[in-house]
Amino acid sequence: MDKLFFFITMAVLSINCLPHNLTTDQEALVAFKTRIISDPNNILANKWLTNTSICNWIGVSCSRKWQRVTALDFSNFGFSGTIAPHLGNLTFLGYLNITSNNFTGIIPLELSHLRRLKEINMGSNNFTGVVPSWLGTIPEVQHILLDDNSFSGSIPISLLHNNSKLQTLQLADNFLNGNIPQEIRNLSALEYLSLSSNMLTGSIPFGIFNMSSLRKLDLSNNSLSGWLPNDICDGIPELTVVVLKKNQLSGQIPSNIYNCRYLEALSLSYNHFNGSIPSAIGSLNMLQRLYLGENNFIVLSVNCIAHNLSSDQEALVAFKTRIISDPNNILANKWLTNTSICNWIGVSCSTKWQRVTALDFSNFGFSGTIAPHIGNLTFLGYLNISSNNFTGIIPLELSHLRRLKEIDMGSNNFTGVVPSWLGTIPELQHIFLDNNSLSGSIPISLLHNKSKLQTLQLTDNFLNGNIPQEIRNLSTLEYLYLGSNMLTGSIPFGIFNMSSLRELHLTNNSLSGWLPNDICDGIPELTILSLSYNQLSGQIPSNIYNCRYLEVLSLSYNHFNGSIPSAIGSLNMLQALYLGSNNFIGMISFLYNCSRISYISTPSNSCNRPDFLDHLLQLCINGGYDFHHVKPVKQIHAQLLVTASLFSAFLSARLITVYSKISLLSEARKVFTNAPEDCFSNSLFWNSILRANISAFEYSKTLELYFRMCALGFQPDGFGFPLVIRACAMKGGVTLCKIVHCHVLQMGFGNNLHVSNELIC
Repeated sequence: MDKLFFFITMAVLSINCLPHNLTTDQEALVAFKTRIISDPNNILANKWLTNTSICNWIGVSCSRKWQRVTALDFSNFGFSGTIAPHLGNLTFLGYLNITSNNFTGIIPLELSHLRRLKEINMGSNNFTGVVPSWLGTIPEVQHILLDDNSFSGSIPISLLHNNSKLQTLQLADNFLNGNIPQEIRNLSALEYLSLSSNMLTGSIPFGIFNMSSLRKLDLSNNSLSGWLPNDICDGIPELTVVVLKKNQLSGQIPSNIYNCRYLEALSLSYNHFNGSIPSAIGSLNMLQRLYLGENNFIVLSVNCIAHNLSSDQEALVAFKTRIISDPNNILANKWLTNTSICNWIGVSCSTKWQRVTALDFSNFGFSGTIAPHIGNLTFLGYLNISSNNFTGIIPLELSHLRRLKEIDMGSNNFTGVVPSWLGTIPELQHIFLDNNSLSGSIPISLLHNKSKLQTLQLTDNFLNGNIPQEIRNLSTLEYLYLGSNMLTGSIPFGIFNMSSLRELHLTNNSLSGWLPNDICDGIPELTILSLSYNQLSGQIPSNIYNCRYLEVLSLSYNHFNGSIPSAIGSLNMLQALYLGSNNFIGMISFLYNCSRISYISTPSNSCNRPDFLDHLLQLCINGGYDFHHVKPVKQIHAQLLVTASLFSAFLSARLITVYSKISLLSEARKVFTNAPEDCFSNSLFWNSILRANISAFEYSKTLELYFRMCALGFQPDGFGFPLVIRACAMKGGVTLCKIVHCHVLQMGFGNNLHVSNELIC
């Protein structure tokens, strides 16, 4: 009895909790609204209506499942007022952005209850008080932006304790004072640190230069003193921006600054640096902005821009020396040493710096190997050498191309493994390595945190092993091509949760296992699913209807079994369907809505049966299936020939009717001419060809067929004679029409309703 009471109580609580939470969220937002004293755009009055769901209020986003508030974005709304502590009750909130308004007062302590918060952006307001120490207790917070306010006091040490997920800390343009705490080194995942335009003093903690994830560091416009460590960048090799201008730093620029090889901006102006400018700066090939003014330097030792221009030319000359065949004489005639490399064919340069930004040598007919010197083209964003005859391995030095967005090396003869360093290129969006001789497994490091990759094309190689589970990390991937390799194992179910995926090509491997029941729930935009020529088994998931944008479904040559789900019939966008050579049972009866389809390959065990082929032809005739394309009709024609079904006068007549329907009278006549002799004793067969000619206004041909029919000893029936009478009326003379009328009477069709109606007309 006690257990029963417990379960009833829990059931009641679970029923009541959702409305309560919704009410709590609404109350929090209403409380927020009451604290707004200025709303110049009347957003709250016009867009926050109490008779509509809060999930429809502007700036508010909710979860689909629970309809709980998950994000608030009020940036640039022009609001003035204070922050209601009730916002702390939005316990599902993961994103809070109120930047660029005119909020004042302190940030309420109650916001510390937002345990799911991942980003808080309160920049460009007029908040006062101290930086909230409780921000260090939010377990999921990744981005804190409190810049351009009026915060004072020191940076709270508790903010810096064990915050292993924090990636952005932006406290610029406030009134913070004191030292930068040594504990800042605890922020192990920090990528962007901006403490500029405050009143910070003391030295820069050397621990900052061991924060391996750091990419951008801005401590400018403070009163920081001391010097830079000799091992600068040894602990932060990926650093791209260092801005330390307008401080009181002294000493020399460390000579091993060359370790900052990805540095794009270096700003040290308005300090007390002395000595010479190290020549190592000249080796910073990625450097775009250099500010060293207003210091105490005595020598300018290097012109790094000239060095970079020279480096690009040397790289291309080295590339040229590795070409052993140039059938079109491109290099001899179009790569002249007395002209700028930016005018060489296939080479594109930036307008401002005249640095090489793109190489397109596709279809040039080159043979040779790739010079590692190409890795010195540090401004290169696009590399296309597809459709040539390059051999050898892809050089490791190309990993230095940190700006690379697209690499296309398809249709060559590269060997070795797929380069794992491709996973380290931060801006890479498209990888094409198809149609080569690459071997080994798909490197897991290629799949780590590639948040920008949209295309991965590895088709037609010799890759083996499993598809790594880590492929699910490619959150922006739209096109995945792994076909024609030697991949084994099952398809990782994580692939079916890659929400950006549009095309999935895994055909011609040795993949096994089955498809998930919730296929397409996680990839609703999928247009192509190509899995043919594998060893997949099980049934086609019945909820494949969720793949509503599917245009191509290719599952042939596998071991699928069971019935083919009727849900395929709801795929209105489907253009090609390949299901042949599996173990399906039953018939297909669902093509009525697939109006765009132009290819059909059906299972051989049941779908080559005459009754099924007749079913497809009947769909064509009845208009339930839009066969405006010629190819699917010819496919059915071919199936009829293979199965000898055209020996059936009934099916031959159907096919003639279909060809007539799509205005292919010549094909209809071929079917008639090549039909077996038995067909010519069937009135339905004759009626179909008579009707086809009438539909094409071929009245003379209709009459010719009629007299041929009579010569063979056959006669039209009550459906054939009206066609002959119509042809006679349109083309024949009076004498001919009298002959036909006489035949009608002789054969006893004078009282036939259809014949009589045609005679009257």
